[in-house]
Amino acid sequence: MWKFSNSVDFKVKKAYEILLEDANMSANATLRPLVIPDAVWNTLWKVRLPLKICNLVWKVIHDSLPTFQTLKGRGIPIAALCPFCDCDEESSSHLFLHCHFARACWYGSALALHTSSLGPITVQQWIINSISRHQRLDESDLESLQRTFITLWAIWNHRNRVIHEGVTPDPMNVILTSQNLFCRYHEIYQKHYYTEHRISRQKIMEQGFQGQWSIILKISGVKHGRKKRAAFAYEARNRQGTVVFYGCSSSAANSVPVALLEGLREAAVTAFRLQYNQILVLSNCNFLVQLFNTGQVPDWEGKTLFADLQSLKQRGFCLSFRWIPAFVLVNVYNMAAMASSAPMHFQWPQHLTL
Repeated sequence: MWKFSNSVDFKVKKAYEILLEDANMSANATLRPLVIPDAVWNTLWKVRLPLKICNLVWKVIHDSLPTFQTLKGRGIPIAALCPFCDCDEESSSHLFLHCHFARACWYGSALALHTSSLGPITVQQWIINSISRHQRLDESDLESLQRTFITLWAIWNHRNRVIHEGVTPDPMNVILTSQNLFCRYHEIYQKHYYTEHRISRQKIMEQGFQGQWSIILKISGVKHGRKKRAAFAYEARNRQGTVVFYGCSSSAANSVPVALLEGLREAAVTAFRLQYNQILVLSNCNFLVQLFNTGQVPDWEGKTLFADLQSLKQRGFCLSFRWIPAFVLVNVYNMAAMASSAPMHFQWPQHLTL
């Protein structure tokens, strides 16, 4: 008696249909495409590394590297054991995350990751999650992604040397290679980045800020995610390009815009005491620029700060606002980032401290 047939008799045709149906279901479950947000790809190609490294990460996300498991799945008769541990099949997730060799590489790297605690996650999902967490691409995010991508590159190249050159697997070799490459690429791309953007900054300063102003005030804010601490920093220069005053401070504000208002009030009072009445404020915060250009009143948290600035304007103090790209504010941004990491308040000249 056969339960899959109405006549309880075994039929080859029916058995074939059942087997084919099971195979299709299994294939659909295995080959279901991973949904990858567009923001992940945008961030991936913005990481300042050689294209060959970003291409490798792209291939890892698509699981298109010729690992032994992939080659075996394409019908190539090959031993699929991992060349590092000789214990499990060499899938991309095993090779880059779960192999004892890979775990040693990640733990010994500057990232000090415990990949053994990640659970049964695939390397594709892990990379996507890592990129998604660092989409702001500030200095900290950029460094983390650079180190991650370079370590993936070093593991893959060491794997190829083990297979094709007979090299003995050595996690320390991967760790030192990764560190060496990071230092080299970080220095090269940082020099290129600042050289390129210094020219852009000069063009912006020369072309975009004509008018009646006595000092330019650059201001930036940061909020530390883990410590939940906001901070602001500012720098004022006169028309000759000389720094007149600067400062940075941690803040108890719940958001970066409110912290910026706090910093703007401190900087405005300092400028007023130094008898500078025409201030051009440069910020990459759309909220701050729109707030003063439209005259709208902020919420309760920033209302008092806004009122203080309005009282200065009634005494002949003029604030003009201009939105600028973040790279122009890199110096004050780095100061604010320091103040968000640890409590501090600093202002120069010191006798002007509020």
